[in-house]
Amino acid sequence: MAQVKTFYLRKLEALTCVSQSIALFLNSAYGLLVRTCYGYVGGQLGRFRIQVKAIPGHPIPDFAADTPAAKQARALATANFDRLRTLTLKRIALSALDPNRAEIDRVVTQMLGLPLTDDTEAMLTEWRRLMCLQPIVNGDTQVVLNELSRAGLTS
Repeated sequence: MAQVKTFYLRKLEALTCVSQSIALFLNSAYGLLVRTCYGYVGGQLGRFRIQVKAIPGHPIPDFAADTPAAKQARALATANFDRLRTLTLKRIALSALDPNRAEIDRVVTQMLGLPLTDDTEAMLTEWRRLMCLQPIVNGDTQVVLNELSRAGLTS
């Protein structure tokens, strides 16, 4: 009986690590790019119609895999999740102005096995800027566009 419980707890712990990995990925620039490409199905600009049950159809890394890369990603997610989940995030349309999203991006970059270099940081900064300028992200609202403009991100 104890072996079954221990196995169940280990399995539950592994699922929690996978869930944490997915949550961090989906809140990173990488995940937002996937959500932008796969989540918009028409309708109101700036609104994504994604249901949780649709996420398995999105092209995201297999954090549940029994591979060294997936194990490393889960370990990084677990080590950083409690700290990152307490951060207050700006709305997606203002993610280019959000240092907390940039912090999530740094962790997820490492989870994906990519080098965390100045070039990577510059690429992510540009991704966030370009994403915020897209009408399907910013809703084409003047409030968002004005805030991005004041920060010098619209040129």
